[in-house]
Amino acid sequence: KQNDYESFIPGDKMLNSGFSNTGNSTEGYMVSNELLYRHKFKKKGRTFSVTGAMQYNDSRAKGTQNAINNFFSNGSISLRDTLDQKTALNSITQSNSVNANYTEPLSKRSLIEFRGFYNINRGDLDRKTFDYNKTSGKYDKMNTVLSNAFENKYVYTGGGISIRTQQKKYGYSAGTNLQYAKLNSHLKDSVFSVKQYFTNLLPIANFNYNFTKAKSVRIDYSTSTSQPSVRQLQPVKDISDPLNISAGNPALKQSYTHNASLQFFNAS
Repeated sequence: KQNDYESFIPGDKMLNSGFSNTGNSTEGYMVSNELLYRHKFKKKGRTFSVTGAMQYNDSRAKGTQNAINNFFSNGSISLRDTLDQKTALNSITQSNSVNANYTEPLSKRSLIEFRGFYNINRGDLDRKTFDYNKTSGKYDKMNTVLSNAFENKYVYTGGGISIRTQQKKYGYSAGTNLQYAKLNSHLKDSVFSVKQYFTNLLPIANFNYNFTKAKSVRIDYSTSTSQPSVRQLQPVKDISDPLNISAGNPALKQSYTHNASLQFFNAS
């Protein structure tokens, strides 16, 4: 992939110009599985279920970057920045989770649900960048600024409760989860690390109404959190766009999301 650019300031004066030529190749594999156990008791509406899941992802990427950036002053080049690099990026992520649910009937049309969950996500990212060595004619000069090995662990656990009711014309459920989470980011071969702790209340609700057998409406609301990716956390500069250099932030916090939807069904 090649990008060419030119920038100007008022008066049609050249500010900077250059190009960036990058190439990338990636290979890897992913393994995932899920196990479900469900039991229905003799009493109608009383159930118990446990779900266990695992996912493992191993990704290996190689990249090249060649760029020249010219910076102008008074119409002439005042600075020239050149890049000629190769990058090796190895990433391993793994997640394991267990979820348990128990329902107990409160009446013929209502029940209460209890939930418990535990999830652990691990990520390891090793990025090595080598500059071209004119003396040896090889890419054997380690660029320590653009290289490091980084790992993080995100654990969240908790439980919740909901009440569900289904009448002839309408139904609804409302509840909440209490979630505790811990994010531990660590720069390998360094004393640098970041530990963060979060406690969240995650409400959830839905309502449905049947006007007729063929016409109905449904409203859903839920909340969730998600942890930053390993790449978002790794404190290494991304120079693929030399004029817009970015870097990961090991202190980046989790995100809290509200989701709401309205659906109308008409099968006439």
